[in-house]
Amino acid sequence: LSISSRSLRVNAHAGYFVADDDLYRCPADATGTSAAVAVTLPLGSEEEIAHELVLANSSATILVTVEEEEDERRLLAVHADGAVEVLTPSPIALPLPGLDEDLGPFTAISPDGMRAAWRTEGASEELYLKCLQGGITHHVTTLPEYPVYLDNVGVLAFGTTNRLCFFAGDRVISGIAGADLI
Repeated sequence: LSISSRSLRVNAHAGYFVADDDLYRCPADATGTSAAVAVTLPLGSEEEIAHELVLANSSATILVTVEEEEDERRLLAVHADGAVEVLTPSPIALPLPGLDEDLGPFTAISPDGMRAAWRTEGASEELYLKCLQGGITHHVTTLPEYPVYLDNVGVLAFGTTNRLCFFAGDRVISGIAGADLI
């Protein structure tokens, strides 16, 4: 296997990696050469797995971004039992998780693996939150709490109590771009 080192994610419950355009999962108690099992993902004919995975701290649930084109992506969750949940059924303007970005990450999963959050791009940046395993997707940055001029959403993370943390503000504040403030 040709393993992408950028994709390697490990915690006390599981390990995941991308190799040869497939996602592999290794349960924590697996041993031997057959420990890595390919996960079957519902990919479109032209979709590929992005190599930046987001693994929960205290669960074997992982978020996987798949893309057909650079600005058209879908987000999937793979649960501990290998079941796949499609979080964004249609391709949308979804950035890569952005784990190394100044204003990132742009995709997050709660420590217990029960909630996912992601940012979309476009005319404005929007934030969505979903309780996994059948929950409803909530558009967090919507009126009236978040006026339309708030167009910069970043630093998605879940605290130890599984509360979502993020910021939302103007793309330019007093003539200074957000990235320049860091």
